[in-house]
Amino acid sequence: MKRNICSICGEADYPILRQKKCIGCMSKSNENYHRDHSPNKPISLTSDYLLLEYYVKKRSLRDIGNDCGFSRATVSNWLRYYEIPTRSSKDLIKRINSDFFSKINPDSAFLLGYIFMDGDLQHNLKTDKYFLRLYGKYKDNLVMVLNLLQAEAIIQHRKAVLNEKIRQGELYFIHIADEKIISDLVSLGMIHNKNSYIKFPDIHKDYINHFIRGCWAGSGCEWFGKKGAINSKFVSGSIDFITRLEEELNKAGLKKRNIYKNKHSKSPSFYFTYATEESGKLYSYLYKGSNSTNTINRHTEAFEKAFGQII
Repeated sequence: MKRNICSICGEADYPILRQKKCIGCMSKSNENYHRDHSPNKPISLTSDYLLLEYYVKKRSLRDIGNDCGFSRATVSNWLRYYEIPTRSSKDLIKRINSDFFSKINPDSAFLLGYIFMDGDLQHNLKTDKYFLRLYGKYKDNLVMVLNLLQAEAIIQHRKAVLNEKIRQGELYFIHIADEKIISDLVSLGMIHNKNSYIKFPDIHKDYINHFIRGCWAGSGCEWFGKKGAINSKFVSGSIDFITRLEEELNKAGLKKRNIYKNKHSKSPSFYFTYATEESGKLYSYLYKGSNSTNTINRHTEAFEKAFGQII
């Protein structure tokens, strides 16, 4: 699409489509056609609104739909009708450190663990390529991810949906399609459909605790019992992964733990827990050598309450 003068408005604000019309004029023309030829089918979303919110402000389809009370698919259908070009996952990332996972260090080991727990590889059928999706209910987690990757990207948002048919919690997510990052992640053990089949990667012993801290940031939890005793737990959908995880923590000096199957989850998951004394050892092990860039402060609050700060 060449950026030349539109034959209708005489401006060059938007790329030119067919018939030498810019996106703005083409979408308005399609809207007028709809009004004239389908008077009994009301317009749900105007072309001007979608052009501003999606194309100019670069908001997500889901956010626009949530604001207007429509599904993501409905917004997408109107974009297609108006011929407003949709963004690819690459368009959502303006810059990124493609070599971040080329060499494992404390930061990359931590983020690798986080991705193994709270990320997944999705297949783009149109391009026949994979992209990484990271998601969670806390926006600051994804801000941390982008800071580590030295990335400038759009953090997409899905509001909580609570009704009789659908109950989905609030969610933040980003898509990363950088081929170098995807290739490095795959070489480190990231796989499609990871929940049940992911395996513990081969990482140098100097960085194992950083990797496990990333896993903890993604799927670990701690809580206080009735008498104020703190407990901690790791969870994974892969029995192979969590077995090796427990073994690594045992090598690091924590007591041997039994692994249990969660009988209440919809999909198979496995877990092991530590009581107060072992939770203190876990805390010391996880956060040794950590810093503000590879630590989620929210995850340390209960530990710090029970054991103080790691020096």
